[in-house]
Amino acid sequence: YDIAGRRLSVSASAGVAELRARETSPAELMRAVTTALGWAKAEGGGGWALFDSARSEDGAHRDLLASALRPAVRDGEFELEYQ
Repeated sequence: YDIAGRRLSVSASAGVAELRARETSPAELMRAVTTALGWAKAEGGGGWALFDSARSEDGAHRDLLASALRPAVRDGEFELEYQ
């Protein structure tokens, strides 16, 4: 788009989740689409991603590990050893 002599571009990303059970709460559905949206944006944006519970569990495990490692790094609990 040209607006007031400036060139602007627009893109959109979307997160998609399938509602499979009546027991799925609105909060769970929002969490799923928000997670999928993050995946779409991480791929460079301008696309979409479908929520996958297995991929989400991998990400949750990675986040848990990262949050546990931060204090250890901060507190100098790692040692570098050469072999």
